[in-house]
Amino acid sequence: MPKVDPCLLSIDLGTTACKVTLFGLDGSRLAGCQTGYPLYSPEPGAAEQEPDDWRSAFHQALISLSNAVPQLMLAVTGIGLAAQMNAIVLVDNQFQPLGRAQSSMDQRSVPYNAHLRSQFAAQLPEIYFGRNGMLGRIAWLGDQLAQQFASR
Repeated sequence: MPKVDPCLLSIDLGTTACKVTLFGLDGSRLAGCQTGYPLYSPEPGAAEQEPDDWRSAFHQALISLSNAVPQLMLAVTGIGLAAQMNAIVLVDNQFQPLGRAQSSMDQRSVPYNAHLRSQFAAQLPEIYFGRNGMLGRIAWLGDQLAQQFASR
């Protein structure tokens, strides 16, 4: 087998797909594969995903890349990982998902963020109270969980 130059493996668990790409040390793209996964919207403003879909897509994309360029996969000397920004996955004490993940595109917390911004932005200018910021999303989830547990 001919000698292959070292390369880097990039793994991107994005909003719509898992993309795995091999790059040369000079930054050139050598090969890549991607496997998509669905985005669920069970109610207006909702954007959810199954955490297991991410794992399955990663596995499939990596197998596809390995099958396409096995000699390059043997030359991987470094791995980089990027994942969705602000996706929320609630897990149990065994780190198993309790349900679908709330994607960063989920809009159900927008009113919570607006309320936080109006109440606290002036006093806390260093904290980001964006339209769909994490603080409002956590507050929304807290209300949703309280409602779920109260109904049991």
